[in-house]
Amino acid sequence: NQTIPDPIMVERLMAHIANQYLTRARDGKKPVPIIGGVLYYGDKPWTVPVSLKEKLKIPGTTLGSFIQDFRIQVVDLGGLPDQVIENMTTDLRYFAGLLKAKREGRQYTVNTGEIHHPVWTVKGLAYLSGMEIDDEELLKMIESKEEYTMELAYTFLSKAQADAALRAGFQHGEAAGIRKGEAAGIRKGRTEGRNRAHQLYSWLDKQDRTNEYLQATSSEQLFEQYWQEMQNSMKN
Repeated sequence: NQTIPDPIMVERLMAHIANQYLTRARDGKKPVPIIGGVLYYGDKPWTVPVSLKEKLKIPGTTLGSFIQDFRIQVVDLGGLPDQVIENMTTDLRYFAGLLKAKREGRQYTVNTGEIHHPVWTVKGLAYLSGMEIDDEELLKMIESKEEYTMELAYTFLSKAQADAALRAGFQHGEAAGIRKGEAAGIRKGRTEGRNRAHQLYSWLDKQDRTNEYLQATSSEQLFEQYWQEMQNSMKN
């Protein structure tokens, strides 16, 4: 797993695989196939060499045939074609979608579907998008039996989409936490805002209206309209 291109990745992977084979041989075990590769999460394309011969830059044509090569396989998530990303069946499709959007300088379009490993997926995506995830929120996800989808997890990752909910939460959090300091108030506000966003999503899900979620969080005014509609429906 790499977030930046490593110019000595060929040597690192070669040494690691060779050590695995050597250890088995010394222990008297039969060799087994070892598949090694690089899963790359970088914002920019992988540009460093992927083979030993590429690094050696051997002069002439005769000498090169006597030197053994070692080539690594690099899976550049942000460089995958759109069709490949859409057909992926693991949570890596969300990483690939986010990285490709960042490289192309466009807004991330949320991939639909269930998240199989919500805690690690959200934590990883938050790291790549530069967002901070509170440990208490991650703990709630671990303890929750709710089925997490990318639409719901997006409230953790995108300030642009969750801004309306967060601003509403900041007001409550800052007012309640002002005596304990601005940082505590902001933290409480962030949690309050995300909780509101999650509540709204859960209500829309029960109404079979999850396709309206991104619209509801696109502005503070729309969010409050949907929130009021939810409150009224719960009273009836």
